[in-house]
Amino acid sequence: MNRLTAAITTLVFVSVAWAFAPDANAYPHFQFSSDTDTCSTCHYAPAGGGLINGWGREEAGDTLSRGGDGAALHGLVEMPSWLAIGGDLRAAALMKGVETSEGTVNESGKLHLFPMQADLSARAEHNAFALTAVVGLRGKARKSAPPDGSMREEAGALSRLVSREHFITYAPDDSKYTMRGGRFYAPYGLRLADHTSYVRRHAGFGMLKETYGLGMSRRGDDNETHITAHVSDPILGSQHLTYGATAMHEKRGEAHALGAGARLRYTESNMQAWAGGHYKHWFESKKLLLMAEVNTGYQSFAESPDNSRLQLLGYIGPVWFPTDGVSASVAYEHYDEDLLTRYVERHAITSTISFLPRAHYEIFLMGRAERIGPPGRSFTGMLQLHYYL
Repeated sequence: MNRLTAAITTLVFVSVAWAFAPDANAYPHFQFSSDTDTCSTCHYAPAGGGLINGWGREEAGDTLSRGGDGAALHGLVEMPSWLAIGGDLRAAALMKGVETSEGTVNESGKLHLFPMQADLSARAEHNAFALTAVVGLRGKARKSAPPDGSMREEAGALSRLVSREHFITYAPDDSKYTMRGGRFYAPYGLRLADHTSYVRRHAGFGMLKETYGLGMSRRGDDNETHITAHVSDPILGSQHLTYGATAMHEKRGEAHALGAGARLRYTESNMQAWAGGHYKHWFESKKLLLMAEVNTGYQSFAESPDNSRLQLLGYIGPVWFPTDGVSASVAYEHYDEDLLTRYVERHAITSTISFLPRAHYEIFLMGRAERIGPPGRSFTGMLQLHYYL
């Protein structure tokens, strides 16, 4: 595929898909497996995720996929040095079954086809300052009924327009520090791309849960530290704002990373605190990356202080890279919202296969089997077609 053909294909795809939308993040399994030891080596953001820089685009074509030009628009247009653009388009097919205590199965065999994501990203810099913004449309797998129960048609696509991230960074060339203010996810834990994973969803990093905050990041030769004070989105969030702070430190070796973090969030009705750690180890000879994260939590309620909860949240599993452009993973996930109450814990086995046939293209398949306490089970299968600018 030459550059002109690739660019035309891209523009047609963008035109068709730009009416839709959820969440895009970094792929943390590329740390170490792509010969880079920090996520910020390939991304502009100080903790990784979001727009990829020039080095990341080269890696996308030379290392992560089976070839191709990883530059924006396949290299047809050369961006000025002060401007970077990107974007993510995803279409998805989803099947899910839920078995209840009565033995019935909901949604079993139903196939949902939906536009999952359509985001455009841009970053403009001037001296030590840079402005980053991501604009897209909220995707949905099912139609939702209006609040009043009527059958009127839903509002148009523009009513779902949202900017998931928009922030300003200040990073002097001669400093190890980066300051950031705006809307973004506070760095914490493994930072998995899947917003439905337990360690994201139940720790407050679900879809459209980016917070407004002020953050400081420090990059050392073999370590990094991120501290963020944040508040929930006052527009897309609930009427009760959530305030908090999140901190993470990661220490790296030649083939491993060990991190620790803490996260505090509170509203007028409850307070929740998490503390935990994460670990990665790369086995070069086996092309295998082991990833793990565990968090212990405490939650209290203003109206019933005697009903406080101890909580547990975890993830562990390997990612295997059998050949160029292919990765496969399997992971065990666990969430217990109250360690002192029986039958409320959740267990999941999640498996994924990712295929990057060329730079800019990805085929992604995920399967998840969950057990929610003794009576409930669910099964989810999803196929994603992903294109990034």
